Amino acid sequence: MTRLLLLLALAVPQAPHTQRLPCLYWPHTVEDTLATLKSAALNRVCVPPELADGWQAAGVETIATSASDLATREALPTPGIAHEINLVSATRSPWLDANGGAS
Repeated sequence: MTRLLLLLALAVPQAPHTQRLPCLYWPHTVEDTLATLKSAALNRVCVPPELADGWQAAGVETIATSASDLATREALPTPGIAHEINLVSATRSPWLDANGGAS
């Protein structure tokens, strides 16, 4: 499941004046991935327009997102762990890298 979620693109609007919320773009079919979304407690996703009816019928709130709408959004990097080998610290715990930037 983690590998599948790492492949997803999180998108937010680029323009500050728009009222669109961040959205998880999910281009997969209901039959293949409904259990994955439910186990991750995701109940709102952006999907291609041709998949929107299927996801709504499965009880998931969807936002039909066309290719042109997706192009206006900024993809965010996947959160991960930044191993800072050159840093001296009291512990060897890695830094959590939640925004894609260097710690």
